[in-house]
Amino acid sequence: MSGDSGAEMQLVREAQNGGDYALARLLQENYAVVFRFMRKLTLDPQLAADVTQDCMERAIEKFSLFDPQKSAFSTWLITIAKNLWIEECRRSGRRRKLSEKYADFYTPTADTTTEFEQNDELSCAIKALDNKHRVPLLMKHAGGYSYEEIARALKIPLGTVKSRISNGIKILKKELENNDG
Repeated sequence: MSGDSGAEMQLVREAQNGGDYALARLLQENYAVVFRFMRKLTLDPQLAADVTQDCMERAIEKFSLFDPQKSAFSTWLITIAKNLWIEECRRSGRRRKLSEKYADFYTPTADTTTEFEQNDELSCAIKALDNKHRVPLLMKHAGGYSYEEIARALKIPLGTVKSRISNGIKILKKELENNDG
């Protein structure tokens, strides 16, 4: 919601008191944030749209569980979306090697369009990375997380985070150089 937490809190209170319009507005104002996050995570615009839509439906069903003292509404939505994507990965087998440790990462701090979304060649190269390199790399460079935050979120040592990001960048550079030549 464009950073106005007072207005968001008012909408949350109205929605918690049964205001359907307030809940619809909360969902509408946070849709783009969830979609951008899912697009970065899935690298598949159609899957991102499907998961985002499923997230909105789940949020309506589970709104009574939202606690504004624990998280921002957008964070709650992204958590729902991320969990739906993990469920989809498990069901479909698209990400057979998806590790449980990737299930606990946080919401990106910035919801702006990134270079990852704007550059098709880079997006293709990132899509080719395996999850162990792609997830920390996107968390760092698309989500703006510190190495320490990534280590806590993924439950891996700090040195491993740095190594995976560094190796991921090397793989990307090599892939992009191969595409140029």
